[in-house]
Amino acid sequence: EMFKDKGYATACFGKWHLGWQEEFLPLQHGFDEYTGVPYSNDMWPRSNVDGEFIPKKGERYPELPLVEGNETIETITDMAGQDRLTTLYTEKAVDFINRKADQPFFLYVPHTMAHIPLGVSDKFRGKSEQGMYGDVMMEIDWSVGEINKALEANNIADNTIIIFTTDNGPWLNY
Repeated sequence: EMFKDKGYATACFGKWHLGWQEEFLPLQHGFDEYTGVPYSNDMWPRSNVDGEFIPKKGERYPELPLVEGNETIETITDMAGQDRLTTLYTEKAVDFINRKADQPFFLYVPHTMAHIPLGVSDKFRGKSEQGMYGDVMMEIDWSVGEINKALEANNIADNTIIIFTTDNGPWLNY
């Protein structure tokens, strides 16, 4: 809310995980635009067992919603849906920068990856020579580069603060 009070355009493209009900989604908490998943991508009815996704036993998760604004625009039911999230968020972020470059803005891009299950687009699958995790990190690196290119193309890179952080640590069970 503090950014809106100062005249900033605001957007969130990525994992929200602060509540999936409408009252808790980003538009009700100071953001003008939102596209993403409202919780971790592993909170769906499948488990990864030896590379195959099978139904989770004893856990009742719904399919993973992809939300735009306050509305579910599609349901992610397979890894192909998750594979395209990093590119989707990047495209949304670049479009936002291009549309809002002439005013102050706050852009929050909390990538769903590198949370498990790992999803990566075809343009990066098998390209890192470091396995799936390396491919995912390569795509996130590409995403940061695309966002930087948009800032540079709009001549605002020198007047923009970029903070890169993650909430995902080592996986003790993998």
